[in-house]
Amino acid sequence: LEGTSNILQGAVFYKTSTSWGAASAASAGSAAYGFLGVSKGGNMVDGFVTRGIVYVATDPGGNVGDLVYLSTTNNRLTTTAPSADGNVVRVMGHKLGTNLVYFNPSTNWVELTV
Repeated sequence: LEGTSNILQGAVFYKTSTSWGAASAASAGSAAYGFLGVSKGGNMVDGFVTRGIVYVATDPGGNVGDLVYLSTTNNRLTTTAPSADGNVVRVMGHKLGTNLVYFNPSTNWVELTV
């Protein structure tokens, strides 16, 4: 995605060796447990928020105060923990309001075997 424009502002990405890629909890790997950030604008050069209060493109659901997890849908967060075999459960912070999240990715994660 290096140098890519027209990305979705408020989407979750992981840091690759040369750029940023779509984060997802669908399976174990850097996309699920690597260094994560939320895009600040519609271009990679706009930067990423790696910790703090962020406006996310898609509301994660749930209620204010709920834990927020990395979603199995690319670039999204959810208040429902992933539950399928091979998914990664990683707490990403807390919901503060509609589309508003305290983004503070945990360094701990679990790969599910169900």
